[in-house]
Amino acid sequence: MKIIPAKYHLDLSGSAYMEGEDLIHNTTYFDEVADYYANANAAQARGHQESYRVCYAIGNRTMTDLYYGTTTIQPLLIDGECNMTKGHFHDEPKYMEYYLCVKGNGYLLKWDGDETCFAEEMKQGSLHYIEGKYAHRVINTGEEELIFLAVDSATGGAKYDRIKEVGFPVRCFKQDGKIIWKDNR
Repeated sequence: MKIIPAKYHLDLSGSAYMEGEDLIHNTTYFDEVADYYANANAAQARGHQESYRVCYAIGNRTMTDLYYGTTTIQPLLIDGECNMTKGHFHDEPKYMEYYLCVKGNGYLLKWDGDETCFAEEMKQGSLHYIEGKYAHRVINTGEEELIFLAVDSATGGAKYDRIKEVGFPVRCFKQDGKIIWKDNR
């Protein structure tokens, strides 16, 4: 019996760093995503400071391949608004996605593009199923990095335009240690 090592390894001892061959690393900086925040000027003022980073592996981009990787969101506030990913709809609503929270605390915000919008609490070990019809964004509300593992179709794609234009219907703020949801319509 030939034994080979796993192609990828997720360090669960603390850093949740993903290691392996042919990984793609992308870092998103505040000066690139300032328009996603209620106070774009405050986000822009952070300049080229890291908002979040993604490390992922992708197969051949066929309908049967999976995309998988980790996202690490910094524990920062922008004028009281909790740091977050941009959020996106999938190119194809038939493609679903799973998130597994590895470290930290926050919320997975889901929106159907119309009236339905809700948040699921994310904490270490929580598993989240995202139907393809929902736009989704992850928000870090904790005092440490929020790290989650994502698995979805390699051909599902991501559309950011509508989110950038109108935003999600709610925003998440933190004041005196308490979470406050504000209407964004």
